[in-house]
Amino acid sequence: MEHQKIDHQTCESCGQTLTYELGLDRGTVNIVKVIAKYIQKKGVNAVHLSKELLAEELLTHHDVGNISRPRFHGLVAKVSENAGNYCLTNKGLDFLNGKQVESIALIKKATDKVPAYTIGYIGEPVTIKDFDNEWGEWWSASGYEIQEGRVITQPKGKLF
Repeated sequence: MEHQKIDHQTCESCGQTLTYELGLDRGTVNIVKVIAKYIQKKGVNAVHLSKELLAEELLTHHDVGNISRPRFHGLVAKVSENAGNYCLTNKGLDFLNGKQVESIALIKKATDKVPAYTIGYIGEPVTIKDFDNEWGEWWSASGYEIQEGRVITQPKGKLF
């Protein structure tokens, strides 16, 4: 999978980018799977991350803290009338059933007035099967080539 080059806008004052790319990874997919299984068992498309999934040790604190990742990819959404609750979206259900989604979400950074939000999707299309094996294609979104758990090539560009 080749990484697309995006020309990000930068802040005129500080030079930082105003957007960033968020790759779909195995951890994000696992969070969606846990949410979907719980919703299926519960029979209601709404789940409280802390009171249900964390309390029953189905998700970790790190998973709950990373809920923005599947949300930015459009796989889950906040349930507006019940704070702390999330639901599985149609896109999330389609993805779990094998439909392709783009591998990268383009995110507009948060400001003091507006929270971060998704502005589009790019990247190679992926399916849930791409995340089923331990060293699947999800590594390539970061620009590394991995073979048998070892980094073969370095990503292009500066890391720090």
